[in-house]
Amino acid sequence: MKSAAAAAAVPQRHSSLEDDLSEVEFSELVERLKFVDLIYTEYGLEDVLYKLAKLMFDDSLAHDVGTPDSILSKLNAYLASEEKEGRLTPDLTKRIQEVLVSSLFDALQEDALGKIAGASATTSHST
Repeated sequence: MKSAAAAAAVPQRHSSLEDDLSEVEFSELVERLKFVDLIYTEYGLEDVLYKLAKLMFDDSLAHDVGTPDSILSKLNAYLASEEKEGRLTPDLTKRIQEVLVSSLFDALQEDALGKIAGASATTSHST
């Protein structure tokens, strides 16, 4: 006999597909779907982190509000302290740092391209 908690943990079966699956297969399918949802959410959070960091680096380049590398250093120090306190795992810290470096690289690359395009436009107007 199943406990009430175990019965509540497994969704009720309603479709003909579910009728073709055994209880174990259905439970495995539900677990896989939960994992896919977790991964989807994780990638969504990485995308948000990337965009926020890129905005921050773009702003620092546009307004001379600290250099991007000093901002990255401060973020890395913060991540290290969070990891030391046990609020972040080493793997999560590394993944966050990878996203931050990627956004910094893109911001620097776009800034350099913008300066080249600006210099090119200035040169063509003066001739």
